[in-house]
Amino acid sequence: LENAVRIHPQYKNAYLLLGNCYNHLKVFEKSIASFKTALLIDPNYKEATDNLGITYREAGLYYGETEKNPRKALEFIEKAYETRPDEYETLRLLGVAYGSMGQIDKALDFFGKALAQKPEDAMANYNLAISYQYSGNPEQAAIYMAKAEKLEPGIVQKMSNGGK
Repeated sequence: LENAVRIHPQYKNAYLLLGNCYNHLKVFEKSIASFKTALLIDPNYKEATDNLGITYREAGLYYGETEKNPRKALEFIEKAYETRPDEYETLRLLGVAYGSMGQIDKALDFFGKALAQKPEDAMANYNLAISYQYSGNPEQAAIYMAKAEKLEPGIVQKMSNGGK
């Protein structure tokens, strides 16, 4: 694919595929650059826009979970949010990132948006409950914790044991 774009620098699909490969290899900066190049060639290239958002999200997940760098994770996830503002996983990751940085009001906001996308998801309810606990609102925490437990009996115990 690198040879393909050298030979034919206006071949947008080669940049798309190259971005996909780099994303798979977790070479996120090159993946992002490839998708941006495809979008320079064709600003309406939906697949490149979608995959750019996915790569931003995946980079955020990687830097948060693997590299334990919530600030860098947040930079990427915020860019994913600009591209894919209604995607559950992006909203959830924003809640996690803000929560881990002690910005509970923002965590509540994004966990609330995530729950709006999946209202019957036990984990979405659980995440919101935990955020309400940290915000000092035990009444709201209890409501969402009860709903999480109703949707998935045993979730509270499971998460108390580190998710196992």
